[in-house]
Amino acid sequence: MKKTLLLVMAMVILGTPVMAQKGQPVGDQKARIFKRKLAFLKENLILNKTESQAFETAYKDYVKQKTSLRKQYREAVGRKLRTGQLSQLSEQEKKEIINQKLTLDKQRYELDRQFTLKLTKILPPGKVIRYFKLERDFNRKMMERLKERKRRRPGKRKPFIKKQ
Repeated sequence: MKKTLLLVMAMVILGTPVMAQKGQPVGDQKARIFKRKLAFLKENLILNKTESQAFETAYKDYVKQKTSLRKQYREAVGRKLRTGQLSQLSEQEKKEIINQKLTLDKQRYELDRQFTLKLTKILPPGKVIRYFKLERDFNRKMMERLKERKRRRPGKRKPFIKKQ
């Protein structure tokens, strides 16, 4: 009886699939990272209440527009390059892709320029320069965390560049 009970319990325990911790949906992760980044920037820039509110609204608008441009870029340029359709495109279509890329790059530059000008109206120049350093530091820390997380997870890694 005891052996049967132990055997059944062992089968149940070993037979049930081991559930790995499921990740959050991508949208939730992005929102959480955005909130952390905004809090990190506001805290380390040492903003007063009016600067903090103005910075937050300007930064949210900037990120929203930057995300929109990134999405446009992926749709116009990225997908065509990634799917291997490049050899099937005509010369005219290739030129259109190049022109779309240049236009979107110019829009990104203009967006960054406008945001920097807006920041100079909100914050003193020292804090604006500090913002650029903090932005870079936060991104670097995030990349280090991702690399560390990948190192801890053994398994087959996808190659960085696919062979064509």
